[in-house]
Amino acid sequence: MLDFLRKALAENDIFAEASSDERERCLALLQQHWLLVKNAGFNLTAISEDDEAAVKHYWDCLFIAQKLPENARCLDIGSGAGFPGLVLAAARPDTKWLLLDSLNKRCEFLKRAAREMGLKNVEVMHSRAEEAGQNKKFRESFDIVAARAVTAMPVLAELTLPFLKKGGLLLAMKGPALAEELAEAQNALKVLQGKVISSQEYCLPVFGDGRTLCTVEKTGSCPTKYPRRAGTPKSDPL
Repeated sequence: MLDFLRKALAENDIFAEASSDERERCLALLQQHWLLVKNAGFNLTAISEDDEAAVKHYWDCLFIAQKLPENARCLDIGSGAGFPGLVLAAARPDTKWLLLDSLNKRCEFLKRAAREMGLKNVEVMHSRAEEAGQNKKFRESFDIVAARAVTAMPVLAELTLPFLKKGGLLLAMKGPALAEELAEAQNALKVLQGKVISSQEYCLPVFGDGRTLCTVEKTGSCPTKYPRRAGTPKSDPL
């Protein structure tokens, strides 16, 4: 996995601003993370091949590494195996991450992985986003919320924007067909004070799969009723 990822990074140099020592440190941590994912004892990813994971998981997550502001406080919604939160915490040690997941089993894995990888800039929380978003400790307190393949944009907006400070950014990592989702999300974005500032299409190296990074800026405070109780954003999207 490591050699294949190094080759993919060379073709699209995500670490252009990093020193060779910083790059190799990060790659070693990612190799360690992948071994932990594969040996977790339960299915954390549908991808099992090392080379495929190198690009479709790690390269894809690293695509947004340089888009994080320096010393940013970041949240990963629905972190799962740690994509993208653990990967970005390894790549950007200046940033601080809260990894949020609704399944305790995954949270225990994330805690173990962060501990064994020696990542001091990671915390893990077992909670649904709807509940954590109403917690004053977390509400409107993050510079960045990252969400990778979580849910459709109308629902994602309600689950993520309440966490962001004014001026903070939602980095929504999506597939190639985003236009319809954005059209359906217009009302949610208006109500929740979010504005799409870019929609960047790109392809994964080697495999060529299409991806879109949608960046949404928080322009004001969300009404206090949002996010609504667990399950409502999905069953009754704004």
